Amino acid sequence: MTPMTRHTTLSLSAITAQARRVRLISLSLGALIGIGATAYLPQAHAAAATEPTGIKAPAKPVGPSVKERKERRAKTAKKAVIVGGAAAAAIETKLAPLPEASHEQIAAAQHVLIGKYECEFKKSVLVDRNDANPGYVNLTEGRQVWVMKPVVSSTGTIRLEDTRGEALMLQIATKSMLMNVKTGQRMVDGCMHEVQRVAMEEMSRNPKPSVFNLDGNKAAAPTAP
Repeated sequence: MTPMTRHTTLSLSAITAQARRVRLISLSLGALIGIGATAYLPQAHAAAATEPTGIKAPAKPVGPSVKERKERRAKTAKKAVIVGGAAAAAIETKLAPLPEASHEQIAAAQHVLIGKYECEFKKSVLVDRNDANPGYVNLTEGRQVWVMKPVVSSTGTIRLEDTRGEALMLQIATKSMLMNVKTGQRMVDGCMHEVQRVAMEEMSRNPKPSVFNLDGNKAAAPTAP
């Protein structure tokens, strides 16, 4: 082998070894970069997920659910049916034809206090004229309606007698009371029309003298025998 050939062979070997070293270094650097990227990417993803982006999530609907709305509509419809049925029954009761009122009944109707009565336990009673039947009045308490026949008793008390024989209202100078005739129980008590309220206040200011002392003098003391 000539000197030139030997020198050429050594140069090729050195170049090959150097290329191997460069390749090994490149592979090592690539592996290190891959390991670093694998460790960094989950942290970056978590940070991006927690960092505010400025875009608000859609707000949850506030209010009743679909089921609750359906239940409310059903209850409202049921209540409307009940109220509508009560109103229809009240109209039918008021317009029902009744026997013609006598002169005494028509005279008694003139003494009935028409309007609203405030009763105990925050209840109320409404009395109004029956336009379809002169000499009769309508009495309303809650959802119940009666057509009443006015009668003047011997004591001057106005009796409102239900034409169906169910209710009875007594009207005196200072208050009224509604009773259930069939059960014998009071439905509402302590009912006062505005006229009765004024009469009560007047009696409180000016009480009537006792029947046992009509002349206003004190009874004389008994003398000793």
